[in-house]
Amino acid sequence: MLLARVRPLRGLRNRSTFSVIPRYYSTPIDPNSNPLPKLKAAQRLLQLAKPEKKLIAVSFCAMTVSSATTLVFPAVFGKIIDSVSLPGGMEELTAFSLVLLGCFTVGAISSFVRILSIEVASERIVRNLRVRLFENVLSQPLSFFDNYHTGELITRLSSDTAVMCETIVEDTSQGFKRIIEGIGGLSLLVYLSPHLTAIMILLVPPVALGAVSFGRVARAISRKKQDALSASSAVAQERLLAVRTVKAYVQEEREVSYYGEAINEVFKLARTKGIYYGIFAGGIYFAVNMAMLGILYTGALQIIGGVMTVGELATFLFYSLYVGVAFTGISSFWSQFNKALGSSQRVFELLEHYSEEGDKDINLIKLENPQGRIEFRNVSFEYPTRSATVLESFNLVIPSGSSVALVGHSGCGKSTSGHLLSKFYKPRTGSILIDDVDISKLDTKWVRSIISVVSQDIILFSGTIADNISYANPGVPFETIVDAAKQANCHQFIEQFPDGYKTQVGEKGAQLSGGQKQRIAIARALLKDPKILLLDEATSSLDAESEFLVQQALERAMKGRTVILIAHRLSTIKNADLIVVMKDGKIVDSGTYSELSAKPNGSFRQLMNFQELTS
Repeated sequence: MLLARVRPLRGLRNRSTFSVIPRYYSTPIDPNSNPLPKLKAAQRLLQLAKPEKKLIAVSFCAMTVSSATTLVFPAVFGKIIDSVSLPGGMEELTAFSLVLLGCFTVGAISSFVRILSIEVASERIVRNLRVRLFENVLSQPLSFFDNYHTGELITRLSSDTAVMCETIVEDTSQGFKRIIEGIGGLSLLVYLSPHLTAIMILLVPPVALGAVSFGRVARAISRKKQDALSASSAVAQERLLAVRTVKAYVQEEREVSYYGEAINEVFKLARTKGIYYGIFAGGIYFAVNMAMLGILYTGALQIIGGVMTVGELATFLFYSLYVGVAFTGISSFWSQFNKALGSSQRVFELLEHYSEEGDKDINLIKLENPQGRIEFRNVSFEYPTRSATVLESFNLVIPSGSSVALVGHSGCGKSTSGHLLSKFYKPRTGSILIDDVDISKLDTKWVRSIISVVSQDIILFSGTIADNISYANPGVPFETIVDAAKQANCHQFIEQFPDGYKTQVGEKGAQLSGGQKQRIAIARALLKDPKILLLDEATSSLDAESEFLVQQALERAMKGRTVILIAHRLSTIKNADLIVVMKDGKIVDSGTYSELSAKPNGSFRQLMNFQELTS
């Protein structure tokens, strides 16, 4: 049974859709942007560690002590070997053994201090970086999210930041430890035997050349691998979020196949990196061992000639081994550092990407006593990801405290007007005014604070019903939450749950019905006490009973507020002060319900006839 599930993935690499999945799910922020220069990226990486400089300094001090105790061992070990063959060797053996015991004790303590301080510093850096990155992502305009998939952003937030910070602190610490041990060991080798050291130095050029070459390749592969991993994450997340649809259409095997295609790209890049790393590591291993063989052979000849003692040769071999391990560690650190540069490139792009225009502009204003008058003045707009115009020379005045309904076929620009009013997008031409002030001059967060939106697609967060109602103002008293729920016609059904307002709604409110979610969303909007209420298809997907209850709640919510109604069901807009009929981004007719209904050949009458035919 297991084999039957696995076999369909074997032919993935030959399918024509293979190259489509990664490209579709991995959209760069700016396709024309150049990668960060290596030096600049390295500087940015090191700057992230600056707030933890004290802990890192403690770690480096402990690392220096630990490395020093490590370098003492070969010298003392050689003395122990020579002391065995000398008169009174037992006393020297005991003394040198006590020296080693002290070194091991100090080394253990310093290693503990180094690892503890470096781990704490690393986790703090990861925490701070993830918070900064998440904050900056949330501050982006909606056009950013139109071009970027959630799964890819999550990969940047989790995987890339972890790789970066692990390299910044932990790998850098290990790299400096290897450098200290390598330089110290090499100095002692020169002191012990310049002739044998010359043989060791022959190893340096090929190792250095290999490290630089491999580092360059590793950086490029790492970036491609992270992009492919982001693509596969996006595929998995989208399918899991739509798992009910997948199961309803019995498409599990197809989606597994799609995910297999995406993840196979990650595998291919990892395999390529493994090949390069295997060649590099194998070459280093051969070069180091050949150097050790040359040292052993030459040292043996010097012992026979009386130039060296057995203990001195043992000491030299130990230091040679330390130097070889140190240089191997340095090369490994270099490859990891290049891997971090590849991961950091996309993270820094996100950190440097502009936030919503005006958020940090001190010249933007907040109106002290907003009335809610709205005016669209010659507005034209098309979405950044589309070429078609959605609104064209759109003009509309909505007096304060009045209700205006926007009707028309799908795609005519009804919802877009709400998006523009909320400053989710900027109009291409024209202006939008609140109380005769252009919203481009108003603080973005303030504008959204006076607007509440109730849409057809209600999003509730995992948590309790009370948490979701009080989302706009988490600190309100419980009595205020209950009052908003009563106004929204949801207090009664909430009280019927065993846990009442503490009932968990599940992911996206999956534990509630559509009508229940709508009424909770209305309660959430009421608790915000908005001046402007935007109702975007708020009842279009409800049954008759739920629609009646929701409509009652909406009528309460509309009192004393400026309301924009966007609706397909014309029965929900009969009481609107003004009905605006839209077509192809333009207003083609307007008036009250009775006025528009009286026009037999009018656009509104055609909508009514069409709805009667399809109902």
